Amino acid sequence: MKNRIIIIVLVILGTIAAIFFSNYTRSKDNGFERTVFYPGIQVRQVIDLSEKSFRLMNNVKTESCLFNYKKPFSRYTIDFSIGRLISTDVTVPEGFNAKSSYIKLDATNENLIISNAEGNLILSNNKHSKFYQLPIIYSDQALAVSSSAIAVRSLQKIGFNWDMRLVKVNLADRSVESYNLPLQKDGLFANDGQFKYDKTTSRFFYTFSYSGEFLCLDTSMKLIFRSKTIDTVKAANIRLGTLRTRLGNGREATQITQLNPAPFVNKAFTINRNRLFIHSAIKSKDDPINHEPIDIYSINDGSYIKSFYLPKYKGNRVEDFIINERGLLAIQGNWLVIYAFNDI
Repeated sequence: MKNRIIIIVLVILGTIAAIFFSNYTRSKDNGFERTVFYPGIQVRQVIDLSEKSFRLMNNVKTESCLFNYKKPFSRYTIDFSIGRLISTDVTVPEGFNAKSSYIKLDATNENLIISNAEGNLILSNNKHSKFYQLPIIYSDQALAVSSSAIAVRSLQKIGFNWDMRLVKVNLADRSVESYNLPLQKDGLFANDGQFKYDKTTSRFFYTFSYSGEFLCLDTSMKLIFRSKTIDTVKAANIRLGTLRTRLGNGREATQITQLNPAPFVNKAFTINRNRLFIHSAIKSKDDPINHEPIDIYSINDGSYIKSFYLPKYKGNRVEDFIINERGLLAIQGNWLVIYAFNDI
């Protein structure tokens, strides 16, 4: 079990390292042009988060919510009238390993879930919290789908390879429906990406971090379409190597890992009004230096629509963002910046 957990940690550390070292890096003209429009982006409000470990929840429509990787058992809502975060602690039921790796929080309007890499899950609402053990042991990026279903990205070893799947779990009977991400020459690292659910359209989306592609799946985890982003990056550029580790029983194991952080292609993304907004790390012709592109795609067929730019805030790049009735909310450094716009 320990060597499998090491694999998960390596994937997570690889992602963190790539985020840390990845800038809007491809400074040259990469052979494509964006259709740019200017929606009158302006800073409406700024809230100091005090630390850089916050991320936004995409699927909560009635209020703006955040979670903090350093304090995973607290849910944060925003009081815009005073410009502060309000935290609510979540009760941790018996059986949930609070010391496990990659603990993540997600929510819908009605339900809150907390998960870890071991398949432990807390489903919480205003009345109570309940513990579940998922039939998938190694998982991350858990998403709250409904009061009776969640979705995760999971890892499973097949022979000498690791299979990465997107899985929906029905909590009542623990039955699963899944979509296998394709095996690639760079192993599971090439399939790394972000997984989100859009309750409005009842669709899942997965963007690949290191190649210019994204997926759309229905609630049965069947592929609706696979689409190419506007950039020219067709495959991940990852250098692999091996890492020898000593297990608890004294034996050694060889693990595959990245030799260097791979250049990002797709960073954060969000869904709003039947469109997918992807924060791209790839520079096109005439992109401004101190702004970052947000590319917009149709969620009906994945076709490219247009792009706009977000400015850096106090020199900080966009780490995460959502679009809702408040405007465009972006985490930049330890700041939550709320942008107003004319129309997106």
